[in-house]
Amino acid sequence: MTTRARVALLPPGERRLRIEEAELPEPGPHQVVVRTAATGVCHTQLHQIDSKRSEPMLLGHESAGYVKAVGSAVTHVQPGQAVMLTWLQRLPYRRHGTDDVDVRLPGGVLSTDRLWTWGDHTIVDESYVVAITGETPVDLAAVVGCAVMTGAGAITRGVSVRPGDSVAIFGAGGIGLSAIAAAAVVDADPIIAIDIDPNKLELARQFGATDVVDASSVDPVEAIRGLSKRWDGPPGVHYAFDCVGAQPTMAQIVQAIHGRYEARPGGVAVQIGVPVTNIELDGEDFLFSGRKYVALLGDGVIPERDFPIFLRWHAQKKLDLSLLVSRRYALDEVNDAIGALAAGKIMGRAILDCTS
Repeated sequence: MTTRARVALLPPGERRLRIEEAELPEPGPHQVVVRTAATGVCHTQLHQIDSKRSEPMLLGHESAGYVKAVGSAVTHVQPGQAVMLTWLQRLPYRRHGTDDVDVRLPGGVLSTDRLWTWGDHTIVDESYVVAITGETPVDLAAVVGCAVMTGAGAITRGVSVRPGDSVAIFGAGGIGLSAIAAAAVVDADPIIAIDIDPNKLELARQFGATDVVDASSVDPVEAIRGLSKRWDGPPGVHYAFDCVGAQPTMAQIVQAIHGRYEARPGGVAVQIGVPVTNIELDGEDFLFSGRKYVALLGDGVIPERDFPIFLRWHAQKKLDLSLLVSRRYALDEVNDAIGALAAGKIMGRAILDCTS
């Protein structure tokens, strides 16, 4: 049986989305149809909207909802079950060749690529679907599939921050706040949040930041070096995370980490925000100091293992998803959500409520 859906469609050459009626096909053997409760609004969508396109596009890559139908080979979820959708495959070693789906729209058939979530229903390969465990409200679970996974996962799985390690986190948005919360869970110290918005820095404290730096008024690198003198090595933190992806922050995370100390290697600069520009790095910052620069995007995270952990943190009040989800918009207000995000007005993460 096919499924009628309302989807947010981005026409080619335009920056405003349109809500269109669509028809989703019956799920193939390894596909799942999900009735969307809520879906996150990520900065990555801004990059996609600004890109040059000759075809229409369906957007979104994190959501939560309820299974409506499953293909004949799907066994890990069933109709009626609450689930999360994520762009990182839960079983990366199982590929069924069913990513592309033909969605019928008023203007014709659109062959979609991989995952899309901005609609009241979607259809995806089962490898992008993770069951919700515990009592977490489904709408709050919508931000686990990208914001929480990218930020918290970088701390716990990407570089495995240990108790007592010092960290600096540039950008106190949805990803940065998730990273801060995870750093607090693993007992990092200090946990330094850097942003240019005082309100976001105040929110960062609520997620576990021990110190904050307003980069609009001080040199963040010098501030971090001063705050990181708590440990017994040279100035600079063990780990600096860029959750922004701007040219200044990509360079600053290198200067914010410490150099080689006795027999210990230098710190690690970690890029987790999607870059919006190129970056120029000085090789001497690495060769002679022992510093490292790595880029992570879900590295080390296994959704079916780690997502229940993140939901448990919420239940234990270690990661407040109700605070992380700071703005809600109806699906029909998708352009308002995009505008607010582009203007830097979103604290934490905004979601689209697809049930209203």
